[in-house]
Parts: sequence; structure tokens; C-alpha cells
Amino acid sequence: MADALPVERHGHVGQRLAGRDQRRPTVCLSPPRQPPASAQLGADGSTGYFHAASDRTIETPGQDHTFVDTIGHGRVVGVTETMEGLAQDAGRGYLEGDERLFVDGSVSPQMSGTGTEDFYESGWYFNRGTDTNPFNGDPAHENRGLGCVYDCTGAYRLMLTEGAQYGSSVRFGIEHGAYDTDPAIYGSTTYYYAQDKNVMRQTDSLTVGDTGSESAHQYKSTNPGAVTAVSSGYEGYDRTQPAVTRGIRATAGPVSFQLAVARDNRGVELRRTSDQNQGYQSATVSVNGIAAGTWTQPLSNQGLRWLDDSFELPAALTAGRSSITVTLTPAAGSAAWTAASYAAVSDVPATVDSRAPSATLGLHAAGTDTNSINVTWLPATDDTYAPQYQVYGSTTPNFTAAGSTLLTTTPLLSYAHGDLGTKQTWYYRVRAVDAAGHAGPLSALVSAVTGNKLRVEAESMPVVSATAPIGPQGDCCNVHWSNGSQLWFTAKSAPQNAVLQFSVSTAGTYDLSMVLTKAVDYGIVTFALDGTTMGEPVDGYNAGAVVITPPLSYGQHQLSAGTHTLTMTVTGKNASAAGYFAGLDYLDLTQAT
Repeated sequence: MADALPVERHGHVGQRLAGRDQRRPTVCLSPPRQPPASAQLGADGSTGYFHAASDRTIETPGQDHTFVDTIGHGRVVGVTETMEGLAQDAGRGYLEGDERLFVDGSVSPQMSGTGTEDFYESGWYFNRGTDTNPFNGDPAHENRGLGCVYDCTGAYRLMLTEGAQYGSSVRFGIEHGAYDTDPAIYGSTTYYYAQDKNVMRQTDSLTVGDTGSESAHQYKSTNPGAVTAVSSGYEGYDRTQPAVTRGIRATAGPVSFQLAVARDNRGVELRRTSDQNQGYQSATVSVNGIAAGTWTQPLSNQGLRWLDDSFELPAALTAGRSSITVTLTPAAGSAAWTAASYAAVSDVPATVDSRAPSATLGLHAAGTDTNSINVTWLPATDDTYAPQYQVYGSTTPNFTAAGSTLLTTTPLLSYAHGDLGTKQTWYYRVRAVDAAGHAGPLSALVSAVTGNKLRVEAESMPVVSATAPIGPQGDCCNVHWSNGSQLWFTAKSAPQNAVLQFSVSTAGTYDLSMVLTKAVDYGIVTFALDGTTMGEPVDGYNAGAVVITPPLSYGQHQLSAGTHTLTMTVTGKNASAAGYFAGLDYLDLTQAT
């Protein structure tokens, strides 16, 4: 729900002494005299309406709790939240959830936290007890009492100075437990000032490595670097993500290009999608030959390499122009400057988004050796940065793109369509849709055929029973699991087990293999198929980094058509291991010939 109220202030702030007894003066305050705020609440005014967005949800594994998700322009200024942990033995583990905030279509978060209590400006699971402060607090905590089944926390934070400002859209939420794995009921009210119209409009975009796009934007460099493909994910992305494959250039030489901007702009945000495999990329920026500053990005991630970042160009360099020439000169000694694309997003007078995105071009579908198909496409253009994409598919070539054939909506440029039949043909069409709901034309039709290997994503397997918490865990710790997540079994002792289900459609003899996760706090795990132990125990301990194993063979098995069980048992741990966790990425079933 959302309520809107105009905010007006009049008069002046001052003080005067009153009363006959000057030893006990009375202080009188009056607000400053200003023009009525109604004059600033016009379409392009600097004042917004106060909103309160509320939501109470039984949380879904793998999905953040949503604080607010809206379009227009405004500023988020506070959150009040109640959290009810529903795991009997997890204590306050739900507080491991991180906040994530995305502004103006960015796939990378502008805010990505380190824990719920940290977001509310406390620490260590609020271990100092409840408190109430002017701008933050933890005023309530109940444990198995007063209507709280297990553990419940209330917290608030006002972000009057550091609140996120947005020009076209904002999506703000928080995890329930680490990687959205803790069962919980969350309720929140988020406070923000807003107007419905956009003030940030994408006016141009350049796809690096695309000959036509580079030529149209006069992309030049004495040493541009070869176009290489990167297949990875985005750090901090709040939804399941497949690997996104795009071409990049990495260069140590100056790069220049032209971008169209709005003539009535009040400054321009220069956006880049980059490869953060190496951190501290740095380049001096000039606009039409005039220095604009240094663009430095210290972030790095070898496992989740894609990053959206930006650099603000002041109005003094861009106002009154319809195009600008940007030159980026990598700093000596810094990592190679990388880019898959650039975009100009102009700060303009408030406007209604009335334009639909362009057609989606370059659609391509490719079958894998498993029962999945990878679908990719080129970015569409729109007046709002980074439209999302509706992916439609069917086993019928002349299908209708409608609700029944909509497979997903994603801001990414790829979709991994899994859990299909083997040797099955699928047909696809894609279209771009912006935040206002305007849809572009459908793409051309493409098709692909799945492989003969049945891949079962562990996080999608029904859990029949478990003696410890179990659920999906999204990409983290510099690793990218198949389909962006693994099944995480957070046992705290041994023995503990979980019974999972999977199905095969065709009876036969299958070679079975699995991919597991190892880390410093993982235990020793065994597996049983339909109650019969198979393979050798796997020691999940790995000092230092989290790693994914290569496919581990579990032999050949005769399987009937229908449902089967896979039992995962933590039997103990390495003497050096810090815990008893276990992680399963996927299992592959290849029918023997």
C-alpha cells in the first residue's frame, strides 16, 4: 500500500526572549519563511510527496523481502521492520540477511550490506539488548513468548541524510537469513518522498565490440584490446541468475566515443558494464577535451565478474549539447580498463515515460549436452536505462506470446532454460519491457534442441525430510553455481541427513555424477540412491576458499521411470573443519548407450 501527503513548511526559524522575568526567559521558535511547497510540487519541482509502502510476507527461499519497488523519482528516507524467525533451532540466524538496493535500472546494487543488525546500525545480533535512538533502534526482541513462536525482532532506521536518491526507479529489499535461506515472516514499512515522473532518461548506448555500434559512436582507440567473451554473473544480484555471456575490451590505451545527450540536460550519468575480474581500474575522464575527473572502481570479484558502475558528468560540461565526446585514459599502473557497454543517462526535467523499447535483436538459442537450452540476445534501446526482457517459449513453433508461454522476466541478456526433457525442441521469442510497462516488438523466432543428459538442479529438488535446515543458497564467496545457486545443508552436528526427490521420464541404465561444494566449514558427506549407499564418502573441507568440485562419478544405475530419492548424510568432519555443512550443486544422469 502507499499513501501520499504533500509536505509544506512556511515562515522562518528564529528565537526571541519573552516574559517579565528575564532570569527565566521563554524561547519561541517559528519556522523559516519560504514559498509554499505547493509551488515546488509541480512536475519538475524539487519537493516530493511523502509515501509509506508496507508489506508483510511469509518469505520464499531464495527471494529477498521487498521494502519498496517503484518508478518515478524520489528519495528513500527510512524503514521500520518486524522479523519473525521460524526455524526452531536457528536462534537469530535470520539476522545474517543483507540489504540490497538497486537504483535506476542497475543490475549491480548501489547498496549491499553485511548483515541485518549492521543495516540498523548495531552489531553482533543486537547483543547489547534492545535500544531506541533518534535515527535507529532495536526496540523489541521476544524469544518464545508474547505471541512469538521462536525468535522475533523489531528494528528501525531513518536515513535522512544518507537515503538513496533515484531518478527513474528503485528496488530495495533485504535477505531473510544468509542468502535468503531462513524461514521467516517479515513485515516492513518503508518511508520515501517521491513523484511519479522520471528525471533520468537514457539518451544513448554503445555496445563495445559490436562493429556497427562502435562505428555509429565513432569509437576509437590506439590500443582498443581484442574482443573477448566473458561468461559470469553479477555480484549482489538479488535473483537467481544464469551465467551472462558478453564481449568486452580490456585496454591500457585511451578510448574515445560519442554519445547523444538531451539538450536540456542538467548533467549526465555515464554508465558502464564492466568486468571486475581485476580491481582498481582507473581512468581520467574528459568531455569534449575538458577534464571531468578520474573514474576509479576499486571493486573486484573473480567469481562474479559483471559490474554496472557510473560516473557523474556535471552540467557545466554537458548542458545545451545534443552529443558529447568522451575520452577515457587508463591510469598508468592500474588494471586494464574494461567495458562491455556504455550508456548516457541524462538528468532532465521531469517527464512521463511514453516510449516503448526497441525490438530485441540478435536472439540466439543453443542446446547444451544436458536437458537445458541457453537463450541470449543483444540489449534493446529505451529512454529508461536497462529495460527488462520477457522471454516466451513453447514446444510448438507457432505459439502465441502470452501469459501461459511467459518463461521469465529478467534484466539480464540471457536465460538458462532448464529442467526440460532430453532431446526436446523448444521455440523462443523475446521482447523488452520498461519499468512503466511499455513493451517493445517481439523478436524473431529461434529454436534449439536439448541434449541427452538429464541435469537435476539440487536447489529445485523437493525435500522429503531433513534433520537440519536446508534450502537454496545463491552465488557467493567468489563462486558461481550452476543456475546461480546450490542446495545448502546447514547441519551443526553429525550424523544429520536430508532426503531429496527427483524424477526420470524414461526407464533405463544411467551414469550418475554430482557436483559438490567444499569450504572450511563443510563436513564429510555420503549419498544413497533409493536407500542404497553409493560411492565413497566425500570430505567437504577445503582450507581458505569456497570451491566447486569437478563432476564426481557415482557409478551406473538402473532406474525406472518415475520418482526416486537421494539421501545426503553428513557423517562427521575433518579435524581441521570448522563445521558440518554440505552443499550440492547438481546431479547429472546420462542414459547409457
